[in-house]
Amino acid sequence: MGQETSQLLLSFYDKGFEVESKDDGSPLTNADLAADACLQSALKKLTPEIPIVSEESSLEVNEKSAQSPLYWIIDPLDGTRGFIRKNGHFCVNIALMENHKPLLGVIALPTENEVYVGHGTASFKIKDGLREAIYTRNFPEDGVDAMVGSTKAQHDDLYESFFSHFKVASLKARGGASKFCYIARGDVDLYIRFSKCYEWDVAAGHAIVEAAGGIVQNLKGGTLNYGDPQFVTRGFMVFGQKHDLPTFS
Repeated sequence: MGQETSQLLLSFYDKGFEVESKDDGSPLTNADLAADACLQSALKKLTPEIPIVSEESSLEVNEKSAQSPLYWIIDPLDGTRGFIRKNGHFCVNIALMENHKPLLGVIALPTENEVYVGHGTASFKIKDGLREAIYTRNFPEDGVDAMVGSTKAQHDDLYESFFSHFKVASLKARGGASKFCYIARGDVDLYIRFSKCYEWDVAAGHAIVEAAGGIVQNLKGGTLNYGDPQFVTRGFMVFGQKHDLPTFS
């Protein structure tokens, strides 16, 4: 499922694609649409009774799908800007939601030939057909490795305040949901986002990180909720271990 969509995206990535703009000004490629068709077809064959919320579906369709106790929420090409720039920062996000809570998460990283899966208390990476259990790590004594998104410059004062509570060994910016995977596998310690995004950007990573032993919270340090009428998430924090911090409004 994730691997099939990954291969499709890589074929566009290598051979070329067309770019247009959505109504909100964000980019859309024919690779996004092809990946959406591929992934939705696979999910409908796997679970024909479970509806699908997708970034590429209309709000009307998504609202109806999200009324179900169980529904899939997907972003067939998360990180379209990175895909267009060919920086490798894109992925495929798939989450199964139960009563608006992530039950299962799958993230495929096409350029790294990796798939991450998280459910319950088990999280693992699949690469070259081999499955490896993954876990978050405790914060290193010599400083944390942190990641931010590509919109960091819009909220520099907030980031400065947040990172003042840590001894930071490294700080890297990367687009897409792969940041969740790096925390889940114990390579990175924390990630925070102050700008809004959408539930299909977060849900899969949320399930994977928590299954690996980490924590995903809203900016007030509480439960990150889903089920917004517009599927919007207004910032969140991700940690490899529990950490007490001042909250952000």
